[in-house]
Amino acid sequence: MSSNAEEVVAENCNGAGTGAKRGAGYTATEDILACKAFIAASEDSQKGTSQKGKEFKAAMFAAYKLLIREQLAVDQQRWGDATAASRELMSEPTIYEDRSPDSLHNRLKDHVFPRVMKFLGIEETTKQDSGSDAERFYQKCKALFEKRYPQFGNPDGFKACKEYLQAKPKFASYRRMLDLEEAAKKDGAKVRPNGKKKDAKKLEDKKLIGEALKEAGVAIDLSGEGETVASAASFGGGSGVAPLISVITSLGKTMMDHWKQEG
Repeated sequence: MSSNAEEVVAENCNGAGTGAKRGAGYTATEDILACKAFIAASEDSQKGTSQKGKEFKAAMFAAYKLLIREQLAVDQQRWGDATAASRELMSEPTIYEDRSPDSLHNRLKDHVFPRVMKFLGIEETTKQDSGSDAERFYQKCKALFEKRYPQFGNPDGFKACKEYLQAKPKFASYRRMLDLEEAAKKDGAKVRPNGKKKDAKKLEDKKLIGEALKEAGVAIDLSGEGETVASAASFGGGSGVAPLISVITSLGKTMMDHWKQEG
């Protein structure tokens, strides 16, 4: 993550609150509000993904502070409306820690998001048993998660975050970007510090072109700087040309959309 809203680079978490004393750990409520603040900042129609890293963290922090104030008001209202007998079974309204923009962002980047993405990966690759309901499927995935990633502990603590984020297109886009970056690293591709999103898109387009050309019967090498067609013997016809045309059309539309945004 670098220049864009989905590419914010942060140092390791340096604690929360003010002063040298380390703040208390995040509560489950703070985690879900942090996720909502991340999505709110990402979906800002006025700024969107054009925000720089520092601007994005500031926007996310502002959204988080607003959400915390609203949560405090709800907590206090619920406590105030409760009877004396009910209060015996309730906890007093939480006094939430002061958080910094860096602490908030690092909490998501280093703690919440890795766990959510690993769990979603398990859900997406695990078959749901016949007759199994949502809760049984969750428990099945939970067992696999705890076995594969014991360092992450019990996933119940971020279940609400997972359920919220998995339905958000911005988070899905964030996951795809990370997947492409990881693929680029494995392929030995060098990703520019300030252009990861553009480079990831370029890598994805190159892969699509290569697959379409292969389907059309054209052997092509797109692995290096010099991209050359090795053979076009069977390019003259056949059903394989259709995927190539489809990809070229898609990329053309993508480029047109890019020009409209830049214009």
